[in-house]
Amino acid sequence: MAIPFRAIYKTVKLVTGYKKRWYASGFSRGRCDIHRLTQSIGQMSTMSPADVHGVIYALIDATITELKAGKIVEIGDFGTLKIKIRSKGVESQAEVNRKIIKTSEILFTPGRPMRQMLAELDYEKH
Repeated sequence: MAIPFRAIYKTVKLVTGYKKRWYASGFSRGRCDIHRLTQSIGQMSTMSPADVHGVIYALIDATITELKAGKIVEIGDFGTLKIKIRSKGVESQAEVNRKIIKTSEILFTPGRPMRQMLAELDYEKH
């Protein structure tokens, strides 16, 4: 199945000033919730959907614990998760402390099968 996209017209700031340009913009065909995901995994494994549901939530809890400990979480072929910190800049190394940290975010790096899937995607204009 192809990834749907549509043409959008937007203003962008270029070195030479503001220009209007056309861009391809992807959109979703819906969502896959935890129930559908667990049903699908249950059908392709020996686990029941309830067992799969429990494993997914246990994975979430364990991942949070490991990320809070400052670790990179490797989930096999799925990919890796790590914490990325954003801070304001200061003049000296001595000024670098907890107070300059503005936000944190979780950075996901897809594993090889996911990167391969991205390379093989097909697209369909709507």
